[in-house]
Amino acid sequence: MDRKQLEIITSTGMVLALIAMLIAIQLVLPETLRPLGFVGAVALYIILMSLIGLRLVGACQQI
Repeated sequence: MDRKQLEIITSTGMVLALIAMLIAIQLVLPETLRPLGFVGAVALYIILMSLIGLRLVGACQQI
């Protein structure tokens, strides 16, 4: 699998994971805690995307 395909697959997976997190927050958390849940979900999304990006860069440099 080349780098472009790997980027597309991971980006799509991360967006689907973010959507799932937002839906779960909407369904599970009480209304007063939802804003905190949304902030946490977006922060987790940013951290995970950054780690995936660093891993992709490291994998491409090894080739």
